[in-house]
Amino acid sequence: MASATLEHLLQEIKALDPAERAELRQRLDSLDSSEEAVIREVDHRLTETGMLESAPAPITDWSRILDWQPVKMEGRPLSEIIIEERR
Repeated sequence: MASATLEHLLQEIKALDPAERAELRQRLDSLDSSEEAVIREVDHRLTETGMLESAPAPITDWSRILDWQPVKMEGRPLSEIIIEERR
């Protein structure tokens, strides 16, 4: 998320009255717990069926993911090569 958007959201949240902030907190918490429950269930089922040896550890360092850059390669794009070989 762009920092300008985040700053705008923070300003909007600061403008809420305490009751609205409490409701926002409750809704955000329920979203987080629902999402985590779904992820845990999927991991459990994949492990149970043998598709995964074990569930991956939760991501704690999001900066590494957000700062990711693709590797630059020389030559033709792989997508072009695949399309050409399918013909």
